[in-house]
Amino acid sequence: MIARPLRVMVVEADAAVAGRLQEQALAAGAPNAPVEVVRRSALQEAMTHLAKHQRMDLILLDLFLPDSAGLETLERLRQRNPLPSIVAVVEPGREALGREALGKGAQDYLLRD
Repeated sequence: MIARPLRVMVVEADAAVAGRLQEQALAAGAPNAPVEVVRRSALQEAMTHLAKHQRMDLILLDLFLPDSAGLETLERLRQRNPLPSIVAVVEPGREALGREALGKGAQDYLLRD
């Protein structure tokens, strides 16, 4: 029996970084547990998608997007969608921001490359 796909949203404005995050998410799947990935490049796009479509299981969220910056990005998404697991994506050297995101509801943080 094939399991329901793991639904992952990548919210990242930089197409190259979004592509790498998407590849990592797809590689995490197993043959009996496929992964579906949706990419959005701005916070408002992500929130619109979440309002209109199925829920996500995991959101990889860049904290610096064209329409939102810093912890506000996480807080705004968390207010609208409290259920999905969110992993904050931060630049190297901003690990302190990643740790702060944990206190604001992120499950973890990743350093973008």
